[in-house]
Amino acid sequence: MDDFAQALEEYDYEFKQGQVVRGRVNNYESDGAYVDIGGKSLAYIPIREVSLELDQDWSEVLPLDEDIDFLIIREQNADGQVTLSRRQLEIKQVWDDLMELQENGKSLDV
Repeated sequence: MDDFAQALEEYDYEFKQGQVVRGRVNNYESDGAYVDIGGKSLAYIPIREVSLELDQDWSEVLPLDEDIDFLIIREQNADGQVTLSRRQLEIKQVWDDLMELQENGKSLDV
């Protein structure tokens, strides 16, 4: 085994479902994008998981080479690739904000 492969094996790439990670979009495909989150291989975000707003230009929501937060929705496959979501992270953040309002006894006008 060469040194690079050995170094990869020794590094801990444990990503868990539900974990929020920061990454950079590496390239776009017709059905999603590949994101570098510092793992063994690039992570993948399907187009349906890009945003709550379905009609949005997803290349604007996920610009290349900018740090963006993602939620891991599927743990690593055999190749070390995880599946990401911005949509589910947005939902989680809204619920967290609502819970904080409730805990502080504040109301929300709808």
